[in-house]
Amino acid sequence: MIDLHMILEKLENHQLWLISSGKKGEPADFSFDNLSGLNLSGSNLKKANLSATDMEAVVLENADLRETNFQSAHMEEADLLWANLQGSNLDGANLRNANLSFACLDNCSLKNTDLRGADLRGAALNNVSFLDL
Repeated sequence: MIDLHMILEKLENHQLWLISSGKKGEPADFSFDNLSGLNLSGSNLKKANLSATDMEAVVLENADLRETNFQSAHMEEADLLWANLQGSNLDGANLRNANLSFACLDNCSLKNTDLRGADLRGAALNNVSFLDL
């Protein structure tokens, strides 16, 4: 698992990058890291790279995850209650048994995403792409 100090540093640099419109800091890149079981509720990870990240049972309630790359991420049993994932890439992600209740998944790409057992009650699913056309 990635060191907590490193996580906080990446989140701080990411916030600086967002606030400065890319002039300071840098976008968070947690690709291939292990964030399993962490509570990141309310975090702003907009446009972050979480591809192939191990995020089993991570808590991201009310998180801003717009336009985030979750391609091939392992998010089994993740808690994404009220999370905003609008425009995110979730292709090939494992969201088995995840809580996506009331999450915004508008304009997301969910090609080959495993949603077996996921709770999608109240989730926004406008213009979601499930298939390659």
